[in-house]
Amino acid sequence: MTYLAYVHLGDEQHAHGVTLPDFAGCFSAADNYGDIPKNVQEALELYAATHHMTRSALIVMATKQLLASADEGR
Repeated sequence: MTYLAYVHLGDEQHAHGVTLPDFAGCFSAADNYGDIPKNVQEALELYAATHHMTRSALIVMATKQLLASADEGR
């Protein structure tokens, strides 16, 4: 399953930021662009742990949010 991630490009003085709209309050950052995937993975794992969710529960939650968003667009 694929989830949307917005990457906010940084510069030499600011880190790259990442927001994950399917997971309210879940975000990440990286000084090096190449570190983004690893840091996002860590952010999602911490999100799941703090919300006492399994990987399956995360998928179900994101799918429900996606379906709700699709219904709003009709």
